[in-house]
Amino acid sequence: MKTCTIYDADGRIVMIASASYEQDILLNVPDGGGRIEGRSDLRTQYVSNGAVVDRPTLNVPGSVSITVAEDWSLPDLPVGTELYIDGRLEGISDEDGLTLNFGFPAQVSVEFRPPFPTLPATCEVTVK
Repeated sequence: MKTCTIYDADGRIVMIASASYEQDILLNVPDGGGRIEGRSDLRTQYVSNGAVVDRPTLNVPGSVSITVAEDWSLPDLPVGTELYIDGRLEGISDEDGLTLNFGFPAQVSVEFRPPFPTLPATCEVTVK
């Protein structure tokens, strides 16, 4: 039995396939994608330059506490990172990143959805 990691043209791992014959595995390879022998983690890894590597992570804390009207700057976000607050799209980062500012006390969940291959992240924000 042979086990392979199947990935698409962007390096996204789409499945782990096991089969007795290599031809059966090749049927699952998407156009522009490929296969690498062995297992990988579909959520935390991707294929870059023919090797399975860990996806990069965002430099975002799991929780943060700020005061009302205080700027929280996130300059290192990848361009195109979508920002969701309590499930609603509220902004997209540009070359300067993002700056958040809340005008009232709140407890909110902020989700960052960066372009592939960077992993998404969530931060619980307390505004006092």
